[in-house]
Amino acid sequence: MRQHRRTSYARSLRERLTRPSAVRPSTVCRRRRGLFAAFAVAVLAPTTLLAVRASAAAERPGNRPERALSATLSTPGYWMATADGGIIGYGNVALHGSLATNRPASPIVAIVPTADGGGYWMAEANGTVQAFGDAATYGDLAGDAFGGTVVAMVVAPGGTGYWLATSSGGVYTFGDPAYEGSAMHTVTTDPVVAMASTPDGKGYWLVTAEGHVHAFGDATDLGGLGGVHLTSPISAMTVTRSGHGYWLAAADGAVYSFGDASFDGSAPGSPPGDPIVAMAANPAGTGYWLVRADADVFAFGGAPARGPRGPLELESPVVAVSVAPGTGSGPTLGAFAGLNAGTYRTGTQGFDVSWPQCRPPLLPPSGQGIGIVGIEDGYSFSTNPCFSEEAAWAGAGLGVYINTDSPPSPPTAAATAGPAGNCPTNLSCQSYNWGWNNAQYAMGVLTSDGAALTTPVNWWLDVETGNSWSSNTSDNARVIQGAVDALRSKGLVVGVYSTNYLWKTITGGYTPSPLLPEWYPMGYAGNPQSWCGTTSPDGSVALEFSGGPVWIVQAPPYANPPNTTPNFDEDFAC
Repeated sequence: MRQHRRTSYARSLRERLTRPSAVRPSTVCRRRRGLFAAFAVAVLAPTTLLAVRASAAAERPGNRPERALSATLSTPGYWMATADGGIIGYGNVALHGSLATNRPASPIVAIVPTADGGGYWMAEANGTVQAFGDAATYGDLAGDAFGGTVVAMVVAPGGTGYWLATSSGGVYTFGDPAYEGSAMHTVTTDPVVAMASTPDGKGYWLVTAEGHVHAFGDATDLGGLGGVHLTSPISAMTVTRSGHGYWLAAADGAVYSFGDASFDGSAPGSPPGDPIVAMAANPAGTGYWLVRADADVFAFGGAPARGPRGPLELESPVVAVSVAPGTGSGPTLGAFAGLNAGTYRTGTQGFDVSWPQCRPPLLPPSGQGIGIVGIEDGYSFSTNPCFSEEAAWAGAGLGVYINTDSPPSPPTAAATAGPAGNCPTNLSCQSYNWGWNNAQYAMGVLTSDGAALTTPVNWWLDVETGNSWSSNTSDNARVIQGAVDALRSKGLVVGVYSTNYLWKTITGGYTPSPLLPEWYPMGYAGNPQSWCGTTSPDGSVALEFSGGPVWIVQAPPYANPPNTTPNFDEDFAC
């Protein structure tokens, strides 16, 4: 899917020689759009940039739109990009493609939109630029030798080109943007981590991990954090609508405001594994968003909260955010999201089996990409008698699911004792213990049975009304959360199998923390891939019943069109 056009050496040389001498440094560098923060990549010792490169066209009167996309959005949402090229959208924004099934050669570091929001670019650490939707290609640094790594990308007003910035302070221009200078001779052991441009595109700022701000062109130096002791490095930067102020965000969630930027709050102390990696300003001019590596988004001031409602389980961390046009509600987590766990890539197919296939032994063809096996015998604290054979059938695509239900009355020790405490009469406490202990039991079956030839790709909780549940939905939700916490305490990937109706009936619409991927039975009709979005194909059913994305769609034997192997539930990865 790579789409890029390299600027010819002859053109670069011609433009270099026609620049005024004061604007012809020995190194040329570029950055990424002001409202879109960069991910602070690993600190690398800067090296000297040998090649001189400039592909910016001369400034032409009347060639600049008055405003860029970020300043005109009336209903903003945002795209988040993951290091492996996945795209996650919130605010019901459109998705224009990703690298989820075509992994980039180096980590993604930035995502920036086109002028109309009908596309976007993603930049890699090695300087490659990928274009999607209506994004045009203006060239990149792929294959070039340059100091450090690319850490930021900024689009010119109107989307007619962009800058790339490197950790060693280099700035490179492609398309219309003008080169205004670099920090190559200033940055030593303090790497550049982010970049922002002025509203008219005639200047830009570079900021380093220690908070030093370098201003170029018509960008005004409004101060920085040089010499200030920081408990965590700066990881993101964004500018105010006027261009007369900016914010710096640190990895621990601290926010620093300069000029006319108002301080509207900081994120709660981010853990080392999930730092703040990106920041974006609300186009209305009030407030901003902070984004953590686990996709948790914090909204401040007038920035509307779009989601997600807590962290997501991701294969690869979020590294960048970009404001995008949307309808202002709902996630957009579909085939482009790149959120499938383990080996379940988009389009992978397979089956799920359990105790009903034991008598007599009856299994689909082996060698499938997905093979999900029930580890219990239809209810909590039981064992599928043919789990060994079915786990061997699943092979490398093995996933497992466990049954969930409420504790019995009178309660057993599995409910009255556990991590929630000793509780002979407290039903909420008993429910959590029951879920936790059932998950521990299932993990014990897996390890003691000796049947699992491979580590399960992920674990699923089967939540259906066919099992016994309490009339108290809050207690039922405690069962689910107990099981989730037990599995996650072992570092396992956890998801849930249910439907919107079943989930609301049992849990009252509970939202687990963190958000869980979903395995959704599509029912009677439809192409499985059409059930990978936020609603059913006809829009009547919300698929993301627990708040998380649909990872797998199940097509039953009676589906129309029929699944390819009658008598078995067939599964498709979104």
